[in-house]
Amino acid sequence: MTTTKLTVVPDSKPVVPDSHVTIIRVDSTKHYPEYVCDYLRRGFGAFQIQRLYTLSTVLIEIQPSDVDKIVFPKVPPVKQQIEESRKLRAKESEMEELIKKHKKGYKNRLIIFIR
Repeated sequence: MTTTKLTVVPDSKPVVPDSHVTIIRVDSTKHYPEYVCDYLRRGFGAFQIQRLYTLSTVLIEIQPSDVDKIVFPKVPPVKQQIEESRKLRAKESEMEELIKKHKKGYKNRLIIFIR
């Protein structure tokens, strides 16, 4: 089983999704697409996706009719959504770097320990 993968694709970029992809379009005058994506990846939206997905193959699939069942909270103004999304993504990048450094250091120490 794979994990849920979410991404934002600009309207200007042509995309041909396969049958295992559910497209969610947002009104960018009211919602910053990355903020919505973050909510679905990390926020309460992630729990809702876990509740709604089906495993018709080894891929997680959310039926288009189930997208309407996802509850979105009242969101802040778009400017604040942008700030919050950028902060979250910066912290995630920072944590990923720390994890990489830790794994590399652990691997090196493990090799020394085994010798």
